[in-house]
Amino acid sequence: MPRVFIPTALRLTTGGKDVVEVEGHTVRAIIASLEPVYPKLHEQLCEGDTLRTGLAVIVDGTVAPLGMLQPVQENSEVHFLPAIGGGKGIENADRRTGNAVRGMTTNDGPSDQRVQIIKRTPPRSPRS
Repeated sequence: MPRVFIPTALRLTTGGKDVVEVEGHTVRAIIASLEPVYPKLHEQLCEGDTLRTGLAVIVDGTVAPLGMLQPVQENSEVHFLPAIGGGKGIENADRRTGNAVRGMTTNDGPSDQRVQIIKRTPPRSPRS
């Protein structure tokens, strides 16, 4: 069964559990499986039939581009995290391309469950 990692801020809704296993082949199905057991979790994760604004879902270490429709495998790991915007991160230049590389690492679980989200931006042009 897929393993769902519960963010610290939502663990009151799961009785303090940080990881739960539920049935489901999509993010939507996983949330539906969580609802009968942890009814308040659905309202924390969703606005109607969509993910709550400002929330990202990560499946197997990758931000899920399909959101609620993202397929989930039998042995997948699913993380719900606040979407990253602004704040401090890591900024370096990619030596091969010269692009700025911004990244932020979140560690909301065991140390071996880190999720790293990286955004590449084109180099800034010099001001005249």
